[in-house]
Amino acid sequence: MRIAVIHGLPPGGALRWAHDTTVHLAATHDVEVFEVGLGTGIAHSWPSTVQVSRWAVGLPRKLPGNLTQIMLQRPWRRAQRQLANVLDNGNYDVVLAHPCQVTQGPAALSLTTRPTVYFMQEVRRRSYEAGYRDRPTGTWARRAAAASAVAAEDAWPRRIDRQAVAASTVVLANSAFTAEACLRTYGREAVPCLLGIDTRAFCLSTTNVRRDHLLLVGGLERNKGALWLIEALGRLGQPRPPLVITGQRAYGPYVDELLAAAHRCGVALDIRQNVDESALVALYQAAVATCCVSRLEPFGLTTIESLACGTPVVGFREGGFREVVRDGENGRLAARSTVALADAVADVIDRRWDSSALRASVVPEFDIVTAVRRLTGHLQSVVTR
Repeated sequence: MRIAVIHGLPPGGALRWAHDTTVHLAATHDVEVFEVGLGTGIAHSWPSTVQVSRWAVGLPRKLPGNLTQIMLQRPWRRAQRQLANVLDNGNYDVVLAHPCQVTQGPAALSLTTRPTVYFMQEVRRRSYEAGYRDRPTGTWARRAAAASAVAAEDAWPRRIDRQAVAASTVVLANSAFTAEACLRTYGREAVPCLLGIDTRAFCLSTTNVRRDHLLLVGGLERNKGALWLIEALGRLGQPRPPLVITGQRAYGPYVDELLAAAHRCGVALDIRQNVDESALVALYQAAVATCCVSRLEPFGLTTIESLACGTPVVGFREGGFREVVRDGENGRLAARSTVALADAVADVIDRRWDSSALRASVVPEFDIVTAVRRLTGHLQSVVTR
């Protein structure tokens, strides 16, 4: 197959998935990657075996408030039209689209005439999920003005996202939970296509490692649940293991809030940003447990990465966590409360876990080779159709 892979993803788990699957697809198919990103920052690093074309979209200067996003609409759509023209003239059998950091569903999906497969990591939660955005504060007039500005900013990416989902030949979802959310949000059927990881890289330690910390992997953003976790750990008796948080995205004021909460709750907090894969694997292998506490997480690569490294998972009983974590077998699932979460963490700390059995709970079903085989089958069915 001749496959065009398009994406506009920031650093994180979704980009890792897009990268790993593309590299595997390129081993047996003719693959070309197209990136549409913000500004002129460092682009994602691809191996020399993958041909990459890039569009960097930005504004000549930063504008106040929500105007930056509103003024971005025209240059962003222009870049997506250019991409659609390249796709139409490139004789590709199928377009595999990953999400876009600006609109979620890439605009090119509704502009190209090629058969398309949209791999949905999540619906556009900021538009449809109550509580996903921070509520405006201040007087009634200030709150009303803030709400109007947010609505104006959200109007065009929300419209493009819906058009992209509707125009896709097939929509794949990273979990059954995301497929259900797609149907509720867009009225569009999506086919679950579970993710995978490189289980050779995420593996059991070959040496005796002292497990001495709890681990939270994810962007330092409010919906990732770090505050919930710190409050829960504050309920544990002493001595309690320190908490290591690592991720690629951070919102400054929220980091300050986390540090203040950790000090108040007596939790030793270690924040590490932008660690490489080998360092991340070492953190998994040395963790007492990995805490997955994101709000309504669509799937959660951290669950399978942790288990593949032989480390149990503590998570909330919601979203895609339920599709990997089996309560009492390879971790614990708790109701969304600090008391229930503290009890689950304490239980995981007190138990003795068989690292090999934890790894066996996700391998080979969530191995990248198995996952790419699933993905390839969906791509081939679209081409055949």
